[in-house]
Amino acid sequence: MLPVITLSATGAWSSVGTEMNGATGWGLVVGLGAIDCRETDRCDVTQEGTLMIELILLSLVLLLVQLVLPNVLAVRAGNVAPDYLLGARDQAPETSQGAQRAKRACANLLETLPAFLALAVLSIVLEADVVLLAQAWLVLRVVYLLAYLAGVAYLRSLIWVAALACLIGMALPLF
Repeated sequence: MLPVITLSATGAWSSVGTEMNGATGWGLVVGLGAIDCRETDRCDVTQEGTLMIELILLSLVLLLVQLVLPNVLAVRAGNVAPDYLLGARDQAPETSQGAQRAKRACANLLETLPAFLALAVLSIVLEADVVLLAQAWLVLRVVYLLAYLAGVAYLRSLIWVAALACLIGMALPLF
């Protein structure tokens, strides 16, 4: 049996269980996956919803790694003292080529991550099966980061186009 979330009569969270108490005709997204209570008094978490939630969380882990990586590389190269990272950072220090690449790769992720997150959540709510495309997008973004750090220009651009194609593919079933 799949886990569900129940609501009280006021709509407040009351418990996690297997029954729906008093409310029908709603759909909800939570950390357990897609919860659908439109047809019955019971709310089930779908397998695709659970996988998509895991991909959303992994994409946020990738974001965290990419936000920290430029500073780690700068400290490791000796361009920045750890004390600098704790200060106001009023003046940007001269950093290594690897740290600069990591910063640009992070900026690029920040441009596409909102679209991925929106499409992932919509796919859960609308029960569109785009998990494979979301997995491909995440893998391509990791490969993109590695290619950017290695300075592989043309291949990196092809990886970016493939990741963009995954986002387009995730959007198409939502129409």
